[in-house]
Amino acid sequence: MRLADSQAYGGSQCHGSGFERLAFAADYEARRSEADSQFAAACVLLGISRSLRLSAAEAAGTCAAAAPASDNAGECKACKNSKAATQSALPANLWLEAGQQQQQQQQQQQQQQCSSHQQQQQQQQQHQQQQHKHQQQQQQQQQQQHKHQQEQQQQEQQQQEQQQEQEQQQQEQEQQQQQQQQQEQQQEQQQEQQQEQQQEQQQQQQQQQQQEQQQQQQQQQQQQEQQQQQEQEQQQQQQQEQQQQIVTQ
Repeated sequence: MRLADSQAYGGSQCHGSGFERLAFAADYEARRSEADSQFAAACVLLGISRSLRLSAAEAAGTCAAAAPASDNAGECKACKNSKAATQSALPANLWLEAGQQQQQQQQQQQQQQCSSHQQQQQQQQQHQQQQHKHQQQQQQQQQQQHKHQQEQQQQEQQQQEQQQEQEQQQQEQEQQQQQQQQQEQQQEQQQEQQQEQQQEQQQQQQQQQQQEQQQQQQQQQQQQEQQQQQEQEQQQQQQQEQQQQIVTQ
């Protein structure tokens, strides 16, 4: 309890030497005002009467009232008087009980602080859990996006394969068309050759026919010549016969 600290300060440190008076007065005044407020609160908790509280408070304040106007010996004497008056005003068991109650209050405050700290930790844990959940969601979204990207890539690959197949088919069709054209050209050439051959054959046949006709004509001429010769010979024979007849007559 801070009142007990104030008394200990007055009972022990007042007997030291070599400290500054103003520093001692300011420090002691601060301690006294804090001790008075806590002492009054303790008295309320303990149910001490107003007259007893006033007498004890007055006894505790005598040191601060006397300290600035006296020397070191007077200060120490005033502190001793204050300590003795306070101890005589309140029984020791009340101070012990007040200290215990204050300890209980401190423990309750510590427990409250602990519980609030635990709540903060729980809140932090919840926040971490939420962050973890959010991270999981983000990971799931990323996985879904990755899966979607893979599907898109697969679709693109399929499209590329289809395009390649179509190009191959087109190339094959073009090759087939070229082959057909070549075949047609070959057929045309063959037809032309056949026509030429036919023409040649016709020409040859015509030539043969002409030759045959010529031969026939020659044969006819020969036959005619032979006939003419025969006729001439016959005529000559007839003439000879006629001459012979004339001669014989």
